[in-house]
Amino acid sequence: VESMAITRRARGMVLACTALSAAARRPELITFDATGTLMHLRKPVGVLYKDALLATVTGGTLAAGRSMGPAELALHELDPRALDEGFRAAYKARTTEAPCFGHGAMSCEEWWLPVVKGTFQTAQVDPGLLEGPRLEEELFPALYESFTTPAAWELDAAALPVLEHIAR
Repeated sequence: VESMAITRRARGMVLACTALSAAARRPELITFDATGTLMHLRKPVGVLYKDALLATVTGGTLAAGRSMGPAELALHELDPRALDEGFRAAYKARTTEAPCFGHGAMSCEEWWLPVVKGTFQTAQVDPGLLEGPRLEEELFPALYESFTTPAAWELDAAALPVLEHIAR
């Protein structure tokens, strides 16, 4: 069923491109919003944020016999859906404050840091876990870097047929 939906979506995109190319001369440039169109995350944002937070707070390992405080234990119970919701709210607020990822006014990292902070705040992660340099010097750089790797992303199944059609 999912592959049929993907095939229908790809066919619809190809038909739309065909109609455009028949009505006008061949475009010189076609742009796509890559995220959610050509590619998507392999795991939900909330899962990626939770994994990064756990790795930062626990040092990447849970050593045998190591006792954890109540805040650390609560992280294991943290529902990734709360982080998904927190991300959506923080991202929406940030795009209102600084549209186009702050283009020309700030670096990508400066744009994304408040989104990450807002995500954890909205999901009610214990602020004590993110005090001092932990968020800005440990968690944020690792999380930001994880989104820059191919391991985080996968090509949408409908993207390749559409790109191949456009290339003709």
